[in-house]
Amino acid sequence: MSELSAWQRVLRQTLWMICVARNAIVVVLGALAAYILDSRGYTPFKLTGNITEGLPPFTLPPFSSSFNGTDYTFIDMVQEMGTSVAVVPLISILESVAIAKSFCK
Repeated sequence: MSELSAWQRVLRQTLWMICVARNAIVVVLGALAAYILDSRGYTPFKLTGNITEGLPPFTLPPFSSSFNGTDYTFIDMVQEMGTSVAVVPLISILESVAIAKSFCK
């Protein structure tokens, strides 16, 4: 295979960067569209609004919950979620590893 010319290398690197950063590009474009629409008074979707600065107080998470008048203990919630208690964190870790591998190339 012959050597690539300078513009072909630049094009190849640019396309690679766009492919790797496509999720970030979508987030930035979506945030920009939301800002522009909100500043002009259009609200086709709900924005978060003002958020107080700083960290919330350090406390333990709630180990019980109430929904539609029914109280759920920690054991009830874990039983309701089933295997997703283990599967969701595992998928999250695998996703992070895949993203890291794509950026390190």
